[in-house]
Amino acid sequence: MDTVFDFLFQFLGQFFGSLWSIITGLFNGIAGMFNFPKYVKIINDFTGKLGGLAWVIAIIAIILLIAVLVLAVWLIIVAVKKSIKSRQRRKDTDSLVKEVQSLNKEVMRLNLEKDKILSMKVSQIGLNPNEISELTGEEILSSTKSGRIISRLSTTTISRCLSSATASVCSHAQDSAFSTISL
Repeated sequence: MDTVFDFLFQFLGQFFGSLWSIITGLFNGIAGMFNFPKYVKIINDFTGKLGGLAWVIAIIAIILLIAVLVLAVWLIIVAVKKSIKSRQRRKDTDSLVKEVQSLNKEVMRLNLEKDKILSMKVSQIGLNPNEISELTGEEILSSTKSGRIISRLSTTTISRCLSSATASVCSHAQDSAFSTISL
């Protein structure tokens, strides 16, 4: 049994030891990149050994290294900002979806109310809303009450409006077919 435990310890230890090395190596690498006292020590060690042209090259290397470090910090900041903005966009999108859903419910409620009003207007003419699709335009005009006429009345518009439960078909009918004029 000791052999099995020894095997598992060494076998799994190889995997998890390497995984731990990756994690610690990443953080040690980042910490080493920003270890400024180490950079100063290296510069001090070579101060006496570097000549005129070597100093120019060293200064260019220092400037490039500082630029790379600043770029790395800037990229990290930009990535964090984008992450925060994308979360805010998701929240904004969710709130807009909820608002659109509530507006759709309100439109449906208003369309039902409009259909009821349209039905009452047809009832005022003296017609049964179920029979109106069978009448022609002339019969509808002759069956109106005295003193009122329906302008621009079309049988197809009224029959579509009364046989359909949707308000999109009736919205045009309410505007064009059921505008009444008093005589």
